[in-house]
Amino acid sequence: MGDYLSAAQLWEPNAPLRELGQKLAGLAGMSVNYQNARLENFMPEEKFDLVTASYVLNELPIEAQEKAVPALWQAAGQALVLVETGTPLGFKTLTKARDILRAEADAHIAAPCPHAHDCPLAAGDNWCHFSVRVQRPSLHRLVKPGASLSYEDEKFCYLIVTRGEYARPQARGGGGA
Repeated sequence: MGDYLSAAQLWEPNAPLRELGQKLAGLAGMSVNYQNARLENFMPEEKFDLVTASYVLNELPIEAQEKAVPALWQAAGQALVLVETGTPLGFKTLTKARDILRAEADAHIAAPCPHAHDCPLAAGDNWCHFSVRVQRPSLHRLVKPGASLSYEDEKFCYLIVTRGEYARPQARGGGGA
């Protein structure tokens, strides 16, 4: 698999997904330790270089989101990556997470907008989101209603927060925290 990632610690409450993840990790030569746990109960005692939470915050009640984001940050030794759906709700969820993390002294917003000011899109009707083209296998086209194309454009929102200050790019509002 390479020298960049050889082991992972994952929290997943769904047993079939844990089993599938173990199989895929084994095929990739990775060591994966799955915990049967939900994000609401995420309280690791150790730090990890990278912590990711993808498409899960929106599934939680707001009170649970407000507890989960600081817990995820506490576990992040170097960086935290949050990904949600590329919808107004996904953007709102990440904007709230961004505001929570901005209150942490050692948290630095790295992307998508590398500044620590209020998000300029949060007050309007627009929302920050991105798109990636994903190929659809023929089986996926058969089981997904209306999926006639060999691809789909997956829209998502993301937030990357790092520990420690870094040089900010000048062209995107950088130059200060």
